[in-house]
Amino acid sequence: MDLKELGSRLKAERERQEFTIEQIMELTKISRVNIYAIEDGNKKDFPHPVYAKGFIKNYAKVLGLNSDEIGEEFSKFYSVDEEPEESLQNSFDQNNSAQKDYSVKSSKSSFSSILMILVLIGVLAGFIYYLHDNALLDFGKTDQLEVVVEETPAAETNSEANSEEIEVVVETPAEETTTETQDTEEVKTEEIVIVPEEEAATTPVEEVAPIAQVQGNNVVITAKTDQACWLQATVDGKSIEYVINESQSLPLSYEKSLKIRFGNGGGVDVTYNGKPFVFNAIKGKVKTVDFPISE
Repeated sequence: MDLKELGSRLKAERERQEFTIEQIMELTKISRVNIYAIEDGNKKDFPHPVYAKGFIKNYAKVLGLNSDEIGEEFSKFYSVDEEPEESLQNSFDQNNSAQKDYSVKSSKSSFSSILMILVLIGVLAGFIYYLHDNALLDFGKTDQLEVVVEETPAAETNSEANSEEIEVVVETPAEETTTETQDTEEVKTEEIVIVPEEEAATTPVEEVAPIAQVQGNNVVITAKTDQACWLQATVDGKSIEYVINESQSLPLSYEKSLKIRFGNGGGVDVTYNGKPFVFNAIKGKVKTVDFPISE
């Protein structure tokens, strides 16, 4: 087996599990350039051997294959001897430039870019300082305007207070003084508040039933050690895609139906309403499961 055959094996497994290049990029954090180089066995586009071996092992791990075995096969055809720290740093820089798909700028253009950024920062700082000074100058004026605006509601509240006091006097005996009317006014406001509190206490009782139904159908999916899984969950007719990595958990609740398509069915553990949910699946194989509804 050579590099092309090894890359073709990974590509075939990816296509069999119906993974796209974009999904592999998201799961492995490998750039598009390096994924194509791995699948085509193109040694010229590989990064440093140490990074290339790590990329291939991570790729195989996502597909549910034996990452150590794939890494050893790769080492037979592409040397991963350690190099001096300086050469490793240079190869790492080359890999970063390939991932970002742009060439390294010259030192002159970098200096001019830095200088331009500094000038823009200075202009922005001056503009903010100018706005801050104007805001301080106008602060006193705005306070005066706000006082004038607030005087009108104050007069209205006084008239409303007077009207409420008149209503209280009619309901209370004539022997009560002005100070007692203020006390009765406080009592009246408290009595008015009691009515919405009673209504608010009774209205949520009707909504308890639907919440209990959602809590009765709970599924938790956890990726096993050294495993990752892409899945498509159809919750009550709504389809959503997820990606969970090693030891990560995904809780799902539903009312009417739950259908999940696992990209790596043997790489996850599932619980249903707190109890283990057992289904037959092989690592790296696609598995579709329909979950029941609790009564």
